[in-house]
Amino acid sequence: MVTKTAVSTDHKDLTERDWQVILAGARIINFKQDEIIFEEGKINSYLYRIKSGKVRIEKKDETGAARKLTTMGPLSMFGEMSILFNDSVTSASVISDQDTVLWAMDRSFVLKLFSKEEEKLSKRFY
Repeated sequence: MVTKTAVSTDHKDLTERDWQVILAGARIINFKQDEIIFEEGKINSYLYRIKSGKVRIEKKDETGAARKLTTMGPLSMFGEMSILFNDSVTSASVISDQDTVLWAMDRSFVLKLFSKEEEKLSKRFY
């Protein structure tokens, strides 16, 4: 069962019920500190929500050096652009800043939810 803490809204108009529906199809993935979740320029097939821990978002500059853009913590979401745009490569890398636990929802599950008219998740998602 998904707890209320897990479904606190942090993304636009998503309700607690929306997060319950979305997270029902999630699997839990654990990452150790400094482990790459996905790399800039690669295809990503998952929508992620941070259950615990922190991740950092990095982007390569013109010299190829990684530059930290931001840090995200519990209940933050990332990977949505890869889900929404077919075969879209990631625009940045996401790396665990500490031991981190993520909910991961695969693309087909998310798109299936969005296609259900009665859910209207796609309208609230963006």
